[in-house]
Amino acid sequence: MYKDIFESIRNETEKRNLRERTIQLYCSDVSYFLRWIKNPISELILEDAESFLTAKRLEGRSPETHNHYRSAIKFFYKKVLKILWDDDTVPAMKRERNLPAVLTRNEINAIIDATTNLKHKAIIATMYSSGLRVSEVVHLHYDNISRTNMTIHVRGTKGRIDRYTILSQKNLDLLTEYWFQYGRPKDILFPSSWTGGYLDIASVNQFFKKSAKLAGITRRVSSHACRHSFASHLFESGTDTKEWIPYCKKPFDGAESVIRYLGKYTHRIAISNYRIKGMTESTVTFSVKDYKKQGQWKESTLSGEEFIRRFLMHVPPKRFVRIRHYGLLSSRNKNTKITICRNILGCQKYISRLKDIDTPAMHHPKEKVSVTSSNGCRQRASRNRSTDPTTEKDSFNIENNTAGQYLCLVGLHTF
Repeated sequence: MYKDIFESIRNETEKRNLRERTIQLYCSDVSYFLRWIKNPISELILEDAESFLTAKRLEGRSPETHNHYRSAIKFFYKKVLKILWDDDTVPAMKRERNLPAVLTRNEINAIIDATTNLKHKAIIATMYSSGLRVSEVVHLHYDNISRTNMTIHVRGTKGRIDRYTILSQKNLDLLTEYWFQYGRPKDILFPSSWTGGYLDIASVNQFFKKSAKLAGITRRVSSHACRHSFASHLFESGTDTKEWIPYCKKPFDGAESVIRYLGKYTHRIAISNYRIKGMTESTVTFSVKDYKKQGQWKESTLSGEEFIRRFLMHVPPKRFVRIRHYGLLSSRNKNTKITICRNILGCQKYISRLKDIDTPAMHHPKEKVSVTSSNGCRQRASRNRSTDPTTEKDSFNIENNTAGQYLCLVGLHTF
């Protein structure tokens, strides 16, 4: 009846890369709205949407259901019918934030024991032991289960962020038993017995409620209570849930680039064996990159003591890890950027004798301080220089400089 409307909705949603589940809900809600309003599509106005949502609210529909209807109708009006939408005329209902239902460990075990169907039992156990949503567990595939790492790779999640979650040994044993008894499915882990595709979420909720009733649980619970119970029980046992459910964005250049990048800071040592070309009783010869010659490789020879000293510089103390420097401090830009900063401020490199001088004292110093100036600063600071008769170094008269230069001299002393 509304085939053209559904095609238009699908075209608009696919342009925005919305999930298939969202597209189906939009089509279903818009179909319900059109059947209820009974007006020709060409005659629809904003007041029709308002009257429909008001009627549903008076019928006692929950704020969540009301807002689902509203989102679908709003998308239909704005993107398909090109009708101006006013949020003040058709506002969303504010939801009540109640505490979620949490099952005890005994209740979870009772529900699993009350489930006679092995597939259903494996689904409930996986939702609880790994903290999965219903939509996530029904979309699991065989290759998402890692026996080696004892993890489950969850794909196509809410928000489209892949993640890894834990896989307990007890749950793995149950999944293994199910897998052998149900014909060793190689694609979808829990295929539908009727269609061979993904299970319907409503059917999972249905058999979960049936098992909860058989287990003697009288209060109202849904399958999503397994996920809440998972997080609550981990928290009660003193476990940081952030360590168990890491969220990972999909990399632009694939997983190999991420491993290759992180490996430099997590698994690689200071120098690889292949770079060590030769050793004697007192020296070590190894290959290095000469960045002054566009990264060309050359060999360098150091004494054994100096080689060990440099190697130990890359070994942080216990419980310490190395961090990278960014911005002005990044190794790639440090020399260039710091020189530009000094040139702009008209100052020299770090003056060691300024290190322990208080800020007020810096504004009225009574002595000249010896410095080592950078090439880029020589012309700008030439009027503030004089020749130190006792040394061949340049000296810098702070009294004639500005407060901003003092800050630069002290603030950049680590570069």
